[in-house]
Amino acid sequence: MKTITLTQGLIAFVDDEDYKELTAHKWCASWQPRQQAFSAVRTDGKRTIRMHRQIMEAQPGQDVDHINHNTLD
Repeated sequence: MKTITLTQGLIAFVDDEDYKELTAHKWCASWQPRQQAFSAVRTDGKRTIRMHRQIMEAQPGQDVDHINHNTLD
């Protein structure tokens, strides 16, 4: 398990095998009012990409569950 520093003094916990790909980008902490929690996000210039969706290679409309309820893990 490794950590990625986000904005707002927060960190995201990621598996070792995902670390290299994820650290190629700058990630920010973004408050998600609907979930009442922070999420790790980045932009590609046109759209917002959420870290958990990138890791899971989620398709549009596909739900990704944080089974441990930690949205930064």
